[in-house]
Amino acid sequence: MGFLAKLHYNYKIKGTDIALYITARIGITGIKQSYKKFTDNDIFFAYQISSGINLPLSLKTSIFAGYRL
Repeated sequence: MGFLAKLHYNYKIKGTDIALYITARIGITGIKQSYKKFTDNDIFFAYQISSGINLPLSLKTSIFAGYRL
């Protein structure tokens, strides 16, 4: 189980409906491993960065392309 806090920024290109975005997430995650009598719990730092472009097709529909690291 993990928890991430998210910061999201949209930049709308002037004169169009096209929007660029960048998102950063930071937090912690943990794992529990067990094998027969042995168990191990670990907590790790977690992050995620993504960016992309949003192209609206209509008022309710849009296409987006992005990359997540």
